[in-house]
Amino acid sequence: MTYFATAFAIAWLVTNAVATRTILCAEHYTREQRLLQLLFVWLVPFLGAFLIIAYARRGHYEAPSELPDFDDSDDVDVSRHDDVDVSRHDDR
Repeated sequence: MTYFATAFAIAWLVTNAVATRTILCAEHYTREQRLLQLLFVWLVPFLGAFLIIAYARRGHYEAPSELPDFDDSDDVDVSRHDDVDVSRHDDR
């Protein structure tokens, strides 16, 4: 039982340390947000750390600077749809 408690405590400390580092390194939080997140991490075992890490990593996503180059062969040919009459338009 002692080994289990020791392993649990070590896992809790490591998880909270990673979450704390994630919070402190994130540039997109205000001081108040960081403080509240740190309290949440250290007061709610495991769940607090996992939620904060997942939430903080969402903010680190950066959109690609360029759009991928699409091949023109993927374009849809709309001229084949002869059953639709687009020439008739009623303004009422």
